[in-house]
Amino acid sequence: MEIEDLSKINNKTKKIIYFFRNLFIIIGIEKLNNNIICYIPKNYIKIMNKFIAKIVSKKICNVLYDNNINNVVLSNKLKTNNIIINAIQSENIEILDGRELFKDLILKIIEYVLSLQNEDISKYEITLLTNDLSNNVINNIIYLSNKVKVLNVVTNNIKDYKKVEEKIYNKFGILIRITNNKRKSLANTKLIFNIDFPEEILNEYIIYDKAIIINICKKIKILSKKFNGINVNYYNIKLPIEYKNFFSKYNIYRNFNENELYESILYNDNGKDFFNRINNIEDNNVSILNLIGENGVISENNIKYIDKL
Repeated sequence: MEIEDLSKINNKTKKIIYFFRNLFIIIGIEKLNNNIICYIPKNYIKIMNKFIAKIVSKKICNVLYDNNINNVVLSNKLKTNNIIINAIQSENIEILDGRELFKDLILKIIEYVLSLQNEDISKYEITLLTNDLSNNVINNIIYLSNKVKVLNVVTNNIKDYKKVEEKIYNKFGILIRITNNKRKSLANTKLIFNIDFPEEILNEYIIYDKAIIINICKKIKILSKKFNGINVNYYNIKLPIEYKNFFSKYNIYRNFNENELYESILYNDNGKDFFNRINNIEDNNVSILNLIGENGVISENNIKYIDKL
């Protein structure tokens, strides 16, 4: 499928193109490096019904298939439209939500928190909660264990993770702690990253009442009445100005979530290679703008003085 470039077309010609797009529900397409931008006629966004959503989603999916892309970022307005979401998902296209990027930002979040608390990362202890044995999680463990003083892994897969522990020690000389004691594992840990524990499992553990818990895969509610810490369910990144200008050039910056836009570029450029993505995040100077809890953005003072709250 040929990708059109409207940047060199005069305004009169553009108006004619937009007119026919609206008339025939034509999806506008532009190339953006390894990504594709699909423009839906505004009139049909306003009157989106099940019939139109199926036509639009089918055309979008065809564009993605033709260009070997299997995920999509939706505008903030389309993310509220269940009809088009369901239609796209029924075509087995993944709708990005920033959660995969979240996994690659664990070190950035540690740096953000510890910079506010004036703590030294090389003297700090963190805990990961995971049952996942994927290469992405194991590479994250290797990467983080080189940065912090102590890395604990709380898991139900004790036997498998003991093998991982042994391999990491034999290959890198790095010690990690594997445990699953529900009374002691999280009782004294101040910074906890919940990679994939579901809510019902996490709430079976005794958690340090002033802990900061970062839930990577989905929103989690801490049920303990004694818990007076910080429960993080999402984040916002701070992009360099050149990225903001880059997205603005294509009129997509203000209408989309920054995390999702950056995630789409990062993953299409680097695929499943964890360390390439980490290097790109460093090279792009991506940092954490803020963390988001159950009631919105968490103030920096709350993070800074968590032990005094």
